[in-house]
Amino acid sequence: PTPHVTRWMSSPVEDPGAGARGPRRAEGHRLGDHLAPESRGALAAGLRSIATDAEQIDLGLESEPRSGTASIFLEGQLVRNAREEDGVAFGFFRNVTKEHSAARNLEKSQEQLREAQKMETVGRLAGGIAHDFNNLLGVIRAAAENIQETKTNAPPEEDLELVLSSCDKGAFLSRQLLQIGR
Repeated sequence: PTPHVTRWMSSPVEDPGAGARGPRRAEGHRLGDHLAPESRGALAAGLRSIATDAEQIDLGLESEPRSGTASIFLEGQLVRNAREEDGVAFGFFRNVTKEHSAARNLEKSQEQLREAQKMETVGRLAGGIAHDFNNLLGVIRAAAENIQETKTNAPPEEDLELVLSSCDKGAFLSRQLLQIGR
């Protein structure tokens, strides 16, 4: 037969519903029936190892959420019963749902922080580019105003060179922005 767990008890500390009656027993119910599919496979593999040659197996298990309930996370060990020849094992598990939830919340917070840092970096980059581009526009405007003020038919060469070099710098900034966007 396939190894399985048919009896387990919940701790009165972790099961407030147990109260003065003591720990609840779940005889006749397979623990695997209450686990998420991945955890069922891990439990079955652990039990097979205990039944054949392993002395102890560390496991992390997750319950299958029922309607309106969240998963419960367990962490513990299966240990071979040295007095039995048929691979009977004891399982020692503790409820680590709070720790698992805290770790998941920490991961979410860290991801949100990374995203905020990325947005801050993009904002600084955009501010720096806008500042540089605004400086170029100021040079172009000043040169254009100088040309406009000169009443001669031939505009000053150095003002035209400023306009052209500022346009080249603006085109370079635009290319950099396009590369960042890709």
